[in-house]
Amino acid sequence: MSIIEDIYKRCPRRDPKKATEDLKAASEDYPKGKALSEELQLDRKRLKDDSYMRPRKLFYGFGVNIQDFIDYHQRYNLPRPPPEDDRSLLWLYMMDQVLEDLKKTCHFYRFKRELAISV
Repeated sequence: MSIIEDIYKRCPRRDPKKATEDLKAASEDYPKGKALSEELQLDRKRLKDDSYMRPRKLFYGFGVNIQDFIDYHQRYNLPRPPPEDDRSLLWLYMMDQVLEDLKKTCHFYRFKRELAISV
């Protein structure tokens, strides 16, 4: 059976215990509660001061994995990708289709795929 015939084959999941340990370790790096630490807060009074170093930017997103994209692609019956023997290229094509569908459905055109380097 070629890969294209089984495009919705489930991908292997990480060990849930390991994923939980990683999230717990990462959450200890950030302050609890709603307020950002002082080093991450913007001092609007000093914005015009040339010596003022702005805090680093924070980015937010949804943590998803390839199986989430595969499930969405199948659930909403998106067009089948062109024949491809490399499963990773097939997944990239499916991810792009899902993002395009979400952009149209949600009327939010700034969705993009990013590789997270930190939780």
